[in-house]
Amino acid sequence: MKSLKIIIAILGLLFVSAAVSYATTAEAFPTVSSIVEVTMASSPLVFYSANVTPEVIQELRIKFGKLKVITVVAEDAEYDDEGNQMEEPERYQFIVKRPDRGLAQMLLTLAQKREIDKFAEVAVKNLIVGGDTEALKDGLVYMGVVTQLKSMVAPAQAFFSKA
Repeated sequence: MKSLKIIIAILGLLFVSAAVSYATTAEAFPTVSSIVEVTMASSPLVFYSANVTPEVIQELRIKFGKLKVITVVAEDAEYDDEGNQMEEPERYQFIVKRPDRGLAQMLLTLAQKREIDKFAEVAVKNLIVGGDTEALKDGLVYMGVVTQLKSMVAPAQAFFSKA
């Protein structure tokens, strides 16, 4: 009987954690067009931009602490019938700092209220510290960056256990 209660409790915890996970990762914004591929660099970083180099990242890391790089691929490379690359892919990179507590609270509130324009304006202005900032004038690039910034301010995973 006791083992049955333990199994039911574990299943209940799994259900609750799955529900919380879904609620915190559910899209608060419309998805970006399939032409735009956006990635947060969590694996070894490949540098595509002259504005994002190891030296630049090191300087900014000293000033801002932990950083992320957002890479936006607005258009893939074009190839001819023989597989030769005819045109380079259109890629942009942005260096992003972690938000402090006050900014994270403000951005999370804006995301929950679905105030997309205000969220985008505040996030881009306060979190992007380097990279191809001129490319933010392009709507696809801008939305790709904003989508990643939104996922960046989602609550981090936290756990508690019996002491």
